[in-house]
Amino acid sequence: MGTIAARQGREILENVRYILAVECLSAAQGIDFLLPLTPGLGTGAACRVIREVVPHLDEDRIPAPDIETIYQLMVNGSLVKGVEAAVGQLNI
Repeated sequence: MGTIAARQGREILENVRYILAVECLSAAQGIDFLLPLTPGLGTGAACRVIREVVPHLDEDRIPAPDIETIYQLMVNGSLVKGVEAAVGQLNI
């Protein structure tokens, strides 16, 4: 049963990453709407990393490619590296 549990754990992790990708996309969009207000260092850095690869959603489009792009930023560590460059090493 350990193998099945490990496989299910991996599936859960993947699903959580997709949920977080949707949340990050929504947060970046919200930050764009609040301009000229500025977010904190870490939040701003994360938003900049996202906006380097996903443009602001100013007209309707299918968000699946944007979500997948942000998912990949999380998987390859680019999102964390971008935040760490702004605020220092994170204890994760």
